[in-house]
Amino acid sequence: MDAKLFGLHSTGMKKPGRLSPQGKRLRDLREKVHGFSGHGGQKAFAEWLDIDPRRWNNFERGFPLSREIEDKLVAKTPGLSVEWLRHGGERQLSVELARKLDLIPESTSRAQRA
Repeated sequence: MDAKLFGLHSTGMKKPGRLSPQGKRLRDLREKVHGFSGHGGQKAFAEWLDIDPRRWNNFERGFPLSREIEDKLVAKTPGLSVEWLRHGGERQLSVELARKLDLIPESTSRAQRA
């Protein structure tokens, strides 16, 4: 069987998409919240997070986050939730973080989000 015909890696796993929802969330977190954007942004962010830049690139391309990386991100990002990292659940984010991620307008309070 030719794995390329079915969009699979040679391991049989489905190829992660470059624009996966998780990848977009991670890219937004890196750029909008932590300010690591532009040329070299991924590498600098990975070094700040103390992981290999290639590993971070894989996450932004849609590979699943490990618990270790989820824990590092939550520890270094006030108001971040594992629920948002995994599924995009915005209700578990702090209002301040949701604003930085452009998920709610500046004038919205927590009570209005509920």
